[in-house]
Amino acid sequence: MVVTISKEGYETVNVNVVPKVAGAGGAAMAGNVVLGGLVGAAVDAGTGSMYDLKPNPVHVVLNKISSDANASKTKSSTASLEESLKELDNLKAKGIINADEYAVRRKKIIEGS
Repeated sequence: MVVTISKEGYETVNVNVVPKVAGAGGAAMAGNVVLGGLVGAAVDAGTGSMYDLKPNPVHVVLNKISSDANASKTKSSTASLEESLKELDNLKAKGIINADEYAVRRKKIIEGS
């Protein structure tokens, strides 16, 4: 199982968390088997009570995304917006779309950014 930890403005961290037989869970299972408690063994195995998750607890350090990365992301989306609007202007200038369709598409492009 993978646990994903994220926070806006920080890099996302993924941590593998795996079930392992817990010390007490293994001892209880052995006791069930030795003493003939097949029902107890089945319950412990079926409910997962003999397992623990590792690592437990999960410790992570979230690294702040640099302002340079945020700035380049903003520049990229601004450039993309400008390109979309220029392409739309070209379609209108060539007569491929009319003024009404131009207005609708322009609004969608601006609202989508």
